[in-house]
Amino acid sequence: MRCKSCGHHRDAHDPKTGDCIQCGCIRLQLRDRTLHEARLRTWIVEAMFFVKNRWVTQVVKVKTMGQGGAAMRGLREAKQLALKPRTRVQQIKLTFTPVPQSRKEGR
Repeated sequence: MRCKSCGHHRDAHDPKTGDCIQCGCIRLQLRDRTLHEARLRTWIVEAMFFVKNRWVTQVVKVKTMGQGGAAMRGLREAKQLALKPRTRVQQIKLTFTPVPQSRKEGR
């Protein structure tokens, strides 16, 4: 568990006072991991890579908060699945599709 205000681990804080030994932060507020997980949304990312005069397509499902995170994570995963490590890519096309959330989760 990390502190919400300074980001250091709980062990870096003094257990009696809550002061951070490393940076001097005076308040220990733990990050709530469940709140972060609740804000994530599922995206389907279709990545198309132009390699050696042909298009290679890969579709992946990622959980992120927004389009920027979906682009970053989807591109990394698709590239890892579809291409060899040092393959040169001339052009990339990404398509995002948000997966509808169920009514139980609510937004």
